[in-house]
Amino acid sequence: MCEGKAKILSDGEFRHLLRLGFPRALPFWENVLASHFGRAYDASMRIISKKKLRQFWEAPGKGNSQTALEVWYDVTRNAQWRHFDDVKRSFGARVDLAHGKTVFDIRNNEYRLICSIDYVRHGVLVLWIGTHKEYDDLNKNKGKKMKEL
Repeated sequence: MCEGKAKILSDGEFRHLLRLGFPRALPFWENVLASHFGRAYDASMRIISKKKLRQFWEAPGKGNSQTALEVWYDVTRNAQWRHFDDVKRSFGARVDLAHGKTVFDIRNNEYRLICSIDYVRHGVLVLWIGTHKEYDDLNKNKGKKMKEL
């Protein structure tokens, strides 16, 4: 059990923490207190990185993925996921878990996007994007290559 009292932050202290990258600027227990007992903060997902998505759709023959990837980016950026069920509510059957990673179907299963999601820090790390056939190659040998991502 935790002893002592939780520190109540002034508005100035709270704004300063936001500028530093809150919630990472606070220890975990203070994140919980701040998020559940009053201080609201932007819990939208941070995506690392859009550059990888852009490089993919700008590659020869991949231009048809741009709109679908931009929609995925906008939905994900504005989401406030706390666990995989929230992701499932946002994307339905177009998302699944495989080898500890989140796999999104892009453009009606033409492409696959593999991410690692940190629900505590509200971060989404884009690990890999490719065609469905390339994704199948990642999953050969019990997903050995995918586990290495």
